[in-house]
Amino acid sequence: MPKPNNRSLEYEKTRLSLILQKIDQALIDKQEERIRLQDEIQYIQAHFNGDNFQNDIDLSVNSALLSAAETLLAGLNVSSQKPYFARIDF
Repeated sequence: MPKPNNRSLEYEKTRLSLILQKIDQALIDKQEERIRLQDEIQYIQAHFNGDNFQNDIDLSVNSALLSAAETLLAGLNVSSQKPYFARIDF
């Protein structure tokens, strides 16, 4: 059986480490986006004017974006709890 090449092992370790960093950064970014969208929705609801059509549009769009962000966050959370080598499926 041939010995593993240390250079290829180091390359793989570096590659997987960079993938993990990307996933972790995506998780942080989506959490920040979720907080921002929640704040915007709360602001719109607090200042909601039934006569203002733009408020309806803003509320609908932000709610849809929040839903998408929460779905992606759920996937990233699941991915971050997998073994180190299996975290690339987000």
